[in-house]
Amino acid sequence: MTEQPSSLADGTPLTRAAASPAWRYVIGGTLAAAGAAAANLAWRDAYSGLTGYPVPPLIDPTSVVVATVLSVLLAAGVYLLLSRGLVIATPLYVIGCLITAAASCVAPMTPVMPDGNPVPPGFPVLTIPMHLIAGLMAAIVVPLVVLVGVKRR
Repeated sequence: MTEQPSSLADGTPLTRAAASPAWRYVIGGTLAAAGAAAANLAWRDAYSGLTGYPVPPLIDPTSVVVATVLSVLLAAGVYLLLSRGLVIATPLYVIGCLITAAASCVAPMTPVMPDGNPVPPGFPVLTIPMHLIAGLMAAIVVPLVVLVGVKRR
């Protein structure tokens, strides 16, 4: 009976994600975060013109960029950790990103803002697309950068 090599036992990675160097995760996370932040800022700027509602002062450009970039970079870090220990890291990561993005869309439906004020009209229309953009960019761009051109060793 032949034993299947394990990436943990003999150091041979079983997947392309496990064979990818950490810098690919950093570059993928950075590209995904920059793209998501740019898209979220564009949506923030277009929101008032499209809906007629003003953008709440709490959703300023700095908070949009910081929240977007940190969440996408955190996702890329989670993908790196998953890939080092699990053979199914990539599908698990993509599904996890999509579920997290969908679950985060519940928060804008609450009746109160984080500062205690009532939610302004149209607030979910402003924030839900931002949550979905960040999740989709993390789910698509990071694995593409990590996996394209990498072969198992």
